[in-house]
Amino acid sequence: MKQEIIGNTVRRRIQEAVQNTSELASSESADVAFHLTDWLGDLDRLVQFYSAPEQFSDQEVHRL
Repeated sequence: MKQEIIGNTVRRRIQEAVQNTSELASSESADVAFHLTDWLGDLDRLVQFYSAPEQFSDQEVHRL
């Protein structure tokens, strides 16, 4: 749940910034924000891997 809230907050902020600094339509800036944040669900796992890569099996690395 917390991750979803963070993702929504980040997505809204990116959309706002893109819309305020470009000539893109609202729907286009929403698309940009979506594509920059659709990987947030993987972020925790990537941080774990970057912190201790030796603790991951080859299969776990492959799934990242």
